[in-house]
Amino acid sequence: MMDLKEIKELSSNSRYLECYLACKRTLKSEPENFQAWKYAGESLLRMKKFKKAKKFLYRAHKLDNEDLEIIIDIGDIFLSEKNILSANQWYSKAIEVNHNYAPAIFKLGMLKQFTGVYEEAINLFQKFITLKPKSTQAYIEVACCYLESGFLVDAELAEEQTSKMDKKKIISEPVVEKKQSTIQ
Repeated sequence: MMDLKEIKELSSNSRYLECYLACKRTLKSEPENFQAWKYAGESLLRMKKFKKAKKFLYRAHKLDNEDLEIIIDIGDIFLSEKNILSANQWYSKAIEVNHNYAPAIFKLGMLKQFTGVYEEAINLFQKFITLKPKSTQAYIEVACCYLESGFLVDAELAEEQTSKMDKKKIISEPVVEKKQSTIQ
């Protein structure tokens, strides 16, 4: 039987099949070990075995319903299945557990942006920015949301903030200029 340290090491080294098999061996002797369920589920998720991963992660969640990584992983599975409503519910659940959990806030912002709920997306990205102020990607997403909403001045301001943060300019062609050229 492998110990948790070895399982974590296999996972962190992207040795997902070995990690999954080690977790299965652990679960034979410790069926209530939520971390073995969790790492088995995460490994299956990384191997794109979504249906099986969901079963393991649900069991892990049943054993520890406040583990944020498990909650996000379940949301990611639903997103991979194009089940936006369920992904939204799981990402929201993570935020209920921890109002400042940045990965859930960002993913929920992306979902809101994808579904055209731009005002909520902007609010979520701005909250993410307060937690992770050096995230240029969040500023880019805010700029895109403003553009899609028709607020070009706000989009330019958000994009300007991004270029101040990254002297190399992350966006090769500014989003606002690109949008304006398609309007003309």
